[in-house]
Amino acid sequence: MLAARALAGDIAAWGELARRHDRRVRLALLARGVPADAAADVAQEAWTRLLERLRSGELRELRLPGLAIAQAIFIAIDEHRRAARSPVSREAEAAEIADPEASAVDLLAGRRRLEQARAVVAALPRSSQAVFHAVFAGAPARYADVARELGLSEQRVKQIVCEIRAKVRAALEPGDG
Repeated sequence: MLAARALAGDIAAWGELARRHDRRVRLALLARGVPADAAADVAQEAWTRLLERLRSGELRELRLPGLAIAQAIFIAIDEHRRAARSPVSREAEAAEIADPEASAVDLLAGRRRLEQARAVVAALPRSSQAVFHAVFAGAPARYADVARELGLSEQRVKQIVCEIRAKVRAALEPGDG
């Protein structure tokens, strides 16, 4: 009933829904490692974006808190990527890549690690390789989209990605070659 009123444009209903579900949105962010102060800001931004989508007619239904949690996680990931691509980090990355002090031994070690990771992926079953390429090749893909594309559940896609990461980490840990 409240969701229907909010979809119809009732701002008071929208505010009540946000108050009811905001704690769960913030907890979902905290569970994913977002610091508490940032989680509050991201949750607020998520509610704002959802309201904007509602006003523009993009929202046809409100499944809360899931929709708000998904929006907040998307915002948190986007902010993390943006911070990682900041000019400071890009300069540090460029300096690391173009480091004239890097020895041939360091470059060879990096290539060896890359080849180890490739070997791990190549040894995976075809279905796992398909998930790997769908998730990590090109632009980052959403698990739900990959699941739909490959005919798997979203949970299974997440599980496969987790397994792949664990295998690659194990292969690259110091002392394993």
